Amino acid sequence: MVTSALQMGTDATNMVTSALQVGTDATNMVTSAIQVGTDATNMVTSAIQVGTDATNMVTSAIQVGTDATNMVTSAIQVGTDATNMVTSAIQVGTDATNMVTSAIQVGTDATNMVTSAIQVGTDATNMVTSAIQVGTDATNMVTSAI
Repeated sequence: MVTSALQMGTDATNMVTSALQVGTDATNMVTSAIQVGTDATNMVTSAIQVGTDATNMVTSAIQVGTDATNMVTSAIQVGTDATNMVTSAIQVGTDATNMVTSAIQVGTDATNMVTSAIQVGTDATNMVTSAIQVGTDATNMVTSAI
């Protein structure tokens, strides 16, 4: 249940409690503003951090998620997996089948590509298209800013 203005809904087992917080999957809860949801085993804790895969956690601002065996620890680092290359500043790495092309874009899963700034990655069946939109679960799609 969403209780505060500007809060973005999440899946059936989580509740978003802070403004501009971004929903996450069924086992995680995003607690900081502008944080970007991550997969079922990780939780993003810093602003503008970008979710990563199931075995890694991004801990610094503007850090960019990487693949399952690497962890990005410094600001503005742009790690990616073995089959993709990040080409723009502050772009955020994505999985093996997607490439992030815009600044401050947030990596997404293998079947989606994030194209707008500050967009927040979503699960394998949804794509976030507007700025500050908040990822949702596999059956919902967030379409409006804020």
